[in-house]
Amino acid sequence: MYTCKETIELLTTADIRPLTLREKLGVKMHTMLCKICNAYNKQVKIIKRALQKHEISDVEAQQAVKNISKTLSANSEFLH
Repeated sequence: MYTCKETIELLTTADIRPLTLREKLGVKMHTMLCKICNAYNKQVKIIKRALQKHEISDVEAQQAVKNISKTLSANSEFLH
């Protein structure tokens, strides 16, 4: 199973490239068991929808997701 850090990286990567079946299953399994990563995944989806409504480009949306990911990684003591 993936760590929180690996899961967040894959969730972010999913915007850039399609995840493999193995990656998708690993992320799904991890987010089902980890409340923090599950919440992160939901927040990223909400942010993406909000940015799309405001006609922000995909590049800008991806940058916002990367910034969130960096912030979480910087506070990795909360992740297992």
